[in-house]
Amino acid sequence: MQTIRTFHRPIPLFRPAPLRWLEAAADTLHAAWARALHARRQRAEQRRAVWDLDTASSLSDSTLRDIGAPDWLRVEAAVRRGADHVSVVEWRMGSSGLFDRSTY
Repeated sequence: MQTIRTFHRPIPLFRPAPLRWLEAAADTLHAAWARALHARRQRAEQRRAVWDLDTASSLSDSTLRDIGAPDWLRVEAAVRRGADHVSVVEWRMGSSGLFDRSTY
């Protein structure tokens, strides 16, 4: 007895070129979007860190000591308070001519 073999339709091993191009374009757009999102998150974290440091350096020395802040932060806060004091003094003395830079 002879058996009849039927062959199934072969599975295509390639995709049409337009489909490959669309998938490549979609992958490229997805990667670009992911990079942009990652960069935005990094910038936000950096801004938040600067803001936190700025806020912490505006605290008084006793407050920083009470919360256990590191020495470098206490020094930075003292330098900032000194710079703020100098700028206020310069502004107040500016009208008397003592700190008038145009005379030098």
